[in-house]
Amino acid sequence: MLIYRSFAQYFCQHVDKALIGGGSSVYKMANSQSSYQTIYNFGNGKVSTIPIVGLILIIMTLVFVYITTSTKYGKKVYAVGSNMKGAQMAGINTAVVKISVFVIAGALVGIGAFLWIAMNASADPATTGNSYEMYAIAAAVLGGISMSGGKGKCLGILFGAMSYTIIDKIIVSLKMDSLINNAIKGIILLIVIMVQIVGPQIKQKFKKTE
Repeated sequence: MLIYRSFAQYFCQHVDKALIGGGSSVYKMANSQSSYQTIYNFGNGKVSTIPIVGLILIIMTLVFVYITTSTKYGKKVYAVGSNMKGAQMAGINTAVVKISVFVIAGALVGIGAFLWIAMNASADPATTGNSYEMYAIAAAVLGGISMSGGKGKCLGILFGAMSYTIIDKIIVSLKMDSLINNAIKGIILLIVIMVQIVGPQIKQKFKKTE
């Protein structure tokens, strides 16, 4: 993320100043372009009462729920995540599976970035997406995804993201210093990870004592 952000800032400094408010670090869509209103309307539009962005989220969630539960590729991803050596012995090309997962993740980040710009008509390479990597990890962990891999469901990630958003709103409503917001969310994330790691070990100890 740091490498990407650094390169983005370097290359974007050569963008026409008219696009960045005459020298500001914020890069804006040029409203003089014919495509501006189309993209902006797409990012802020609704189908009936459902925002288009929300509709895309629902569709993408359903697609990946299907892929992970009902396709051979999804089963291979789980197999590689839970036991790579076992997956190799079963004839799965683990390198291809791992690379494909990273490619898909990169494509989803690109879609997310496009939707962000479509919604806001601007982006700041220095701050846009800041700490989002922590949000992504938190959504996965809160949604029941195992940090060791091979366990968890896509719907769990959706509910994890919603839960983390609620936690974020609670912190904001408590009017805490904005400088420690990320610290509080980071502590919550660490606690959840610790519970996920230590929880199974405690269960095993109780089973042994029984």
